[in-house]
Amino acid sequence: MSRMQIRGSSSFFTILLVAFMVLSFLVARSYLVTIILAIITASIFRPFYESMLGRMKGKQALALLVTILVIVFIVLLPLSIAGSIIVGQLITFAGDLQRFTTSDTDSFAILLERINVFLASVPGNYQIDQQEVTTRLQELIQPVGAFLAQNLVSIGLSTFDGFAKLIVFITTLSAGIVNFPRLIKFIRDISPFPEDVDDLYINRVLTLSRYMIKGIFIVSILNGIVVGVVLTIAGVPYALFWGLLAVIASIVPIGAGIVAIPLGIIELITGNVGGGIFILLAFILVINNIDNILRPRLVGKDAHLHPALTLVGILGGLELFGFFGILVGPIVLILLVTSLEVYIKYYSNDDSVVS
Repeated sequence: MSRMQIRGSSSFFTILLVAFMVLSFLVARSYLVTIILAIITASIFRPFYESMLGRMKGKQALALLVTILVIVFIVLLPLSIAGSIIVGQLITFAGDLQRFTTSDTDSFAILLERINVFLASVPGNYQIDQQEVTTRLQELIQPVGAFLAQNLVSIGLSTFDGFAKLIVFITTLSAGIVNFPRLIKFIRDISPFPEDVDDLYINRVLTLSRYMIKGIFIVSILNGIVVGVVLTIAGVPYALFWGLLAVIASIVPIGAGIVAIPLGIIELITGNVGGGIFILLAFILVINNIDNILRPRLVGKDAHLHPALTLVGILGGLELFGFFGILVGPIVLILLVTSLEVYIKYYSNDDSVVS
């Protein structure tokens, strides 16, 4: 084959490859985040699968079945049940809050009066206007109610879509757990970069993914559980809802204190002194230390993205990819940071291609 023919066939192959990649993206676009999440989950549970494989004397199918069942019953099922309970409590909370601000105006006025008495003792002369608070709460409740109504309807209409994504997740997860080393080898084989650059990209993505799941999700969920239990003991209504807010605040990361401290103060103001003191003490002694104690034990020192970039990645990922963008957004940013490091090391003083 002549050099001209090789160039021509190479160009045609490149066009075909790009066309197939674009078509494949369009085909898998609806399930892209599901596939990414399944691969990341596979990387986390691969060691558990290898352990089961050794205990079951190399019986691959049985080891995989045990691993999938552990993931379903320890991770997916509890999250699904908790999500259903929290959504129900959120709907109740939104309805009760609306009735409290519009119908039970006397109780609402008494509550605001007590808060204003407390604020009068704080330097700055802050006071709360009932009409303004009512207006702000209505502005908040109406879109939340509309969002819940719309999404509850969409859940009913998109049962097939949810079931299809679950099947894609389980199938990709199964293949990923069994073939994870082959996947890493395939990435290395098609990569044009030297081995150390491949290692840098792969290790950064896997380490950050595990950090996000183990160091953020687990710690944040534990924060939410502790906040929910503390609030339940203190007699605060809608404890699961506030626990959910604590989880979100811990993920973003703002911290569960933005939920626990105001609720503790409100309980003190409204007369539940014992409950308020208990909440504040629990935050200082327990909730505030969960992150400091557990996070270093769950993840290594290298699994870190600057908090500002983590926040941007989480919020941007949420807007672009939905809930699981919490995980995908920071991964995109760590790829950018890694690419900049590769550029500085290999390209900044050399115009040649990495070889």
